Amino acid sequence: PSCTGQSWRGAGDAASHVGFGAATLAGLDSFTVAAWLRLDDASRDVGWFSSGEYATCGFMCQARVQHSARDLHCRAGADGDFQAYNSDPVFTASNSYGQWVHVAVVKDGATIRHYFNGQAVGTNAYGLGAVPSCSNGFRVGGWPGADASTYLAGLVDGVRVFSTAQSEAEIQALAASCSAPSDEPASDPAPGPAPEDPVEEPASEPVESPDTPEPQLANVCDGQPTDGCTHNVMGTCSDGRVCAMSATGAHCWLV
Repeated sequence: PSCTGQSWRGAGDAASHVGFGAATLAGLDSFTVAAWLRLDDASRDVGWFSSGEYATCGFMCQARVQHSARDLHCRAGADGDFQAYNSDPVFTASNSYGQWVHVAVVKDGATIRHYFNGQAVGTNAYGLGAVPSCSNGFRVGGWPGADASTYLAGLVDGVRVFSTAQSEAEIQALAASCSAPSDEPASDPAPGPAPEDPVEEPASEPVESPDTPEPQLANVCDGQPTDGCTHNVMGTCSDGRVCAMSATGAHCWLV
């Protein structure tokens, strides 16, 4: 099982990102971004989300598996005042690639907190205020304006974005809310076996049981009830989620 039933793959080029239209972190003084990542190799530092443009405007974070720091690295600012916020070292030879890890960053006013597999791994002071308004909105899988090598080569799943600072307990709950996702993007399930002919049983006395309501069928998208978001029909998802297209079809994303 996975967080959503649908992971998304990036090929490590400038097209390897998912945009969300007008969705942005601009104006937020507190927010949380979390996701599952499974990188393809340990030779590149990958930007896993951004809101803005690299080294110019916005807020963005990177998984640095090639850099000697081997940390969760974020950058933020505008008008030349672009500052770095780093976690403790978290990536090792065994988890740098080919293995699912859960990552999260929380901006809580003047504090940045980093989490790795549900555990707190670093805190930074932040003095730049709310995220500035920039040309590019929220994206998963790359840093616009940076070298193409910073774009996602691997899989991402279970992206969660909140306009509030989630607590450590809430981050731990996110990391524990599902098992590590499957290694490949999900495909339509194969048809199941045909039902068997019923077998006649000897008659017996009826047993009374309480009435059970019939289950109500509903469209589902990534495991969540929707109002029309399917692989072929765009629509608005429930619970404030946004239905957006990616390489594998329509997905419900919480923004």
